[in-house]
Amino acid sequence: MKTKRAGTRAVLQKLGQSADHSTLFHWMVEHHDSMVASANGGRIRWTDLCVTFTQLGLKTREGEPPDERNSRQTWYRVRKVVAEKRARTARAALTGLAPRSLMPSASPRARTPIETTRPSSSAAPTIGTPLAIPLPRTGSDAPTGAGGPISDEQVAAKKARMMRTLAERSGR
Repeated sequence: MKTKRAGTRAVLQKLGQSADHSTLFHWMVEHHDSMVASANGGRIRWTDLCVTFTQLGLKTREGEPPDERNSRQTWYRVRKVVAEKRARTARAALTGLAPRSLMPSASPRARTPIETTRPSSSAAPTIGTPLAIPLPRTGSDAPTGAGGPISDEQVAAKKARMMRTLAERSGR
């Protein structure tokens, strides 16, 4: 029974390890926290570690024993990958949302268009009808002041001002 579990663990470990990276990279990712703690904020002596890496049978992507230069570069990439993974995990924990792959609503097929209409003053939405998003009113009944809806003419004027500013700043 133990051999089955060990075999399963080995298969799952191989699935988690990309062929794009060396055995040295995967070992460093697995032992990242221990390496950081052991370094204690000091410089790492790569020459001494390369001997140990070779004794452990760790190789570069090309199948060569690691040297000082590629060990240092691998450690740089490992720290970057581990930091990105932890940042993604922290963002997911803060938002409390499941990954997008687990969210069926994230699928393009699940999206339905929203109807936009100008609501009449007397019509109230009824159960079973799509909720209408009110569009800005125009004419004499349109409210004025900050925060209120604006007319199509006001939108066009604002767009024209923005385009002129953009053209001036870009030198066109």
